[in-house]
Amino acid sequence: MPRLSRFFALVSVCACAAPHRATDAPSDVISAVTLVRGACFGTCAQYALTVSSDGGVVFVGFAHVRTRGLARAHINPTNARVLIARFTEANFVGMWEQYLPGQTSCGLYATDAPIVELSLVTPTLYKKVVHDYGCGSAPTVLRELQAAVDATGESSRWLPAR
Repeated sequence: MPRLSRFFALVSVCACAAPHRATDAPSDVISAVTLVRGACFGTCAQYALTVSSDGGVVFVGFAHVRTRGLARAHINPTNARVLIARFTEANFVGMWEQYLPGQTSCGLYATDAPIVELSLVTPTLYKKVVHDYGCGSAPTVLRELQAAVDATGESSRWLPAR
């Protein structure tokens, strides 16, 4: 587990947007979503992907990926903002913070599934949801948001071919 903790610490450092000067207008403030896919029983890709409202994309490959370490890209900022807006539409802030075994939010549980963290950062909000894929009661929209982050951030460019 210490290795995974170091990974999440690295992601936190690498995924942050550049600091803004005090003279920046409020519209220049960056919002972002981050997806962190953890280990499973097998060879699940382990990585973090951050998509910022300015179109910045940061990928950190950890294991079972084509690109290990830090990679950056840029996408259309409109696509990034549409992705971030989906979190509001899905009531992401109203979701449980954890869908983990042993918790009411989990429901029926199947072992050996990956754990995925999804977070949203805006100028006024930080929300993170930790989701064990083995939890049967997690909302379907949570997986849809996770897939949308992958699709919008074009993570496939750094992942093994399927």
